[in-house]
Amino acid sequence: MDEVDTKTLAQQLLNLLPQHNAGLTIEHNPNRSLHETVKTYVENLITSANDWTRDEYIDDFFVSKELFYKAIATNELWRADWYPDYSHASCSLKAADLSELLSGLSESDG
Repeated sequence: MDEVDTKTLAQQLLNLLPQHNAGLTIEHNPNRSLHETVKTYVENLITSANDWTRDEYIDDFFVSKELFYKAIATNELWRADWYPDYSHASCSLKAADLSELLSGLSESDG
């Protein structure tokens, strides 16, 4: 493997992340910890999110509808959760692969 400049890479990653004065996590395939497919995992999230319809949930919590369907088709899910400040309000974004998630996060206004 080629040598990687980790300081530059870390700075580039930080530049892509949304403002977060409290916690930020990025998780790959959280569904697999529960022995679920991406489809079942997301459907359970939608069911527990009483304030959203299925389409609203997908629009609000996925980078795009296309990436929602790609995540289902590939059974791959990347998820980021963060707190823009110290309040109790949190943000969440999901995508089918890491590059798509990072692109969505870089465009997020938190």
